[in-house]
Amino acid sequence: MKSIPFPCLPLLAFMAFTGWVQHSPDYTETLTGVYTMTYMNWNGDIARMPEPGFSGSVRMTKRDNTHLDMTFSIKAHGNGKTIDETSDPQTVELRPGHGMSFFLYENRVKLGTISPKAISIKTVTETGAGVVEIKAWR
Repeated sequence: MKSIPFPCLPLLAFMAFTGWVQHSPDYTETLTGVYTMTYMNWNGDIARMPEPGFSGSVRMTKRDNTHLDMTFSIKAHGNGKTIDETSDPQTVELRPGHGMSFFLYENRVKLGTISPKAISIKTVTETGAGVVEIKAWR
């Protein structure tokens, strides 16, 4: 009986010995940091930024290899009033899109897209009574 050589057998034995396992890719590597808002539509209230007295940002921080925590900050001043609000972080899931672009999901609902240069979100308000659209760049 003739034996058949397996050239990859040493590699398989090495992988089994070292406990090598394939980990899921880290989608968050190039997506964390601060994105500056350039557009916001909150129930028809539209702001194109930079706008005098109004600015906003979206901060993305790593939760794990496929999730980010997204925090919104809005600053506005006018008519003798000042607003400086920061949202609580909300965890969003990343799903691969095209190239360096990813889809953002929260509880299986698609919120928008993110890339290393831009974020685009279009969703309904928490109460479901209106629409929120946000664009941010860096």
